[in-house]
Amino acid sequence: ASSSATASSSATASSSATASSSATASSSAAASSSSAASSSSAASSSSAAPDPVVPGYNQITLQWLPVSGSTSYEIWYHPTENIASATRWNDTVGTIGGTSTTITVLQPGITYHFWVKPVIGAIPQPEIWLGSGQVLASGFSVLASDLLPGENALEVGLNTTLRIPFSSSPDVDSITPGAITVSIDGVPIEVTLSPSESAVLVTPSSGSWQAGKTHTVTVSTTIRSGGLPLPSAFTYSFTTLDTASLIAHWDFENTANDTSGNGWHGTLAAIGSGSMPVYATGSGEFKSGSSALYLPGGYVNGGRVDLGTSFDPGQVFTICGWFKAEAPIHSQKKELLFSNRTDLGGSTGFELFINQWEGSSVTLDGDKIFGIGYCRGAGTDQYWTTATDFIVYGEWKHFAVSIDRTTLQGRVYFNGVASDTFTLNYGDFPVSGNPWYIGSTGYSGTGGAYFFKGYLDDIRVYKRVLSPEEILNISRN
Repeated sequence: ASSSATASSSATASSSATASSSATASSSAAASSSSAASSSSAASSSSAAPDPVVPGYNQITLQWLPVSGSTSYEIWYHPTENIASATRWNDTVGTIGGTSTTITVLQPGITYHFWVKPVIGAIPQPEIWLGSGQVLASGFSVLASDLLPGENALEVGLNTTLRIPFSSSPDVDSITPGAITVSIDGVPIEVTLSPSESAVLVTPSSGSWQAGKTHTVTVSTTIRSGGLPLPSAFTYSFTTLDTASLIAHWDFENTANDTSGNGWHGTLAAIGSGSMPVYATGSGEFKSGSSALYLPGGYVNGGRVDLGTSFDPGQVFTICGWFKAEAPIHSQKKELLFSNRTDLGGSTGFELFINQWEGSSVTLDGDKIFGIGYCRGAGTDQYWTTATDFIVYGEWKHFAVSIDRTTLQGRVYFNGVASDTFTLNYGDFPVSGNPWYIGSTGYSGTGGAYFFKGYLDDIRVYKRVLSPEEILNISRN
């Protein structure tokens, strides 16, 4: 659809082509004023409008021209032409900063209508009708729902390997230079392509993506499977880490070093007779990149990552990352994900933990919870926890915890979705001075350090409260 700067309710959207009946998509060349919106000024791009509605196997890709002044776009869809009843796709995928997206939750045999709303100055503008279409029941397609990192992902690590999956294995001889390209503001960057079963892996030839930039990935129709090409080119985008707002980032790509550039490197340590943490590279053992950190667990003896006493997240921070707990969670003590407390109760500091402590003051029935704790002195322990049976053994969960010690506000997200907002009882618990650890408390005596058992990946600390949209997009890494 050729939409221009600010859409008004009276103008039209145009489609450069009408999909054939074999693709089961219909898009009118000029939508009527009752069902389409128009643009009040010229588009910022002079290029030809792309096909707005491109059907694929169990998905539909939407494409549009950039709108001058817009910072993002909202996408809406519904089986009828009534946008008032439509579903907002952004609620599933977060912020859409590029000019394409692929909807992967559509039902076969149903014709859907699609709209785009440019967002200018944080205000969604009137909708522009893109067209209508049905998903294909079969065919060779990029599987958008399984892209890694996900479509429109934010804060993607600079060393991330892209994984582009297909509905069937692509022909190896079609995976040639130029078959998949990556560009920044229209300027291509050199990449290396590697077949991997039914996917293609894409890495930057320079060794890392450019920081704080939106990268556009285009899969061309030269990619084939069984001699049959993709029916149309597939385009999506991701945005790399903006290191200006990062305090630390441990991606655990065979190292505990901080990749933010701030130097908060970790040191793997085995406590007592415990085992050293190791980097896991097996199937299902990592969530981002090509490896994760495996911690063997334990009570008095175990393994952890030491961060030292100088680390300080500040007054306002967000901690996020992935964890996968192994059974059993310790039956008597909580297991720490991230902490600067030196003991279980009464010691000052902050902690993120999981717990199956029967009869504890934290969880009365002590069954598989995620929790946040903080303390400024003896008798002042405070906790927030999920409901019981929250943790599933062997299941990856993305967590994000935002803390503002100045306003006493906290917010928790799991798998990109807001779980709860809570008020801190006080904000003067120490976050500096005490040693920080990943995977345990700092206690090393007979009382136990409460070691985490399982996998951790892509742990980040930001110096601000991230928005719900940012956290949703980050969880799609």
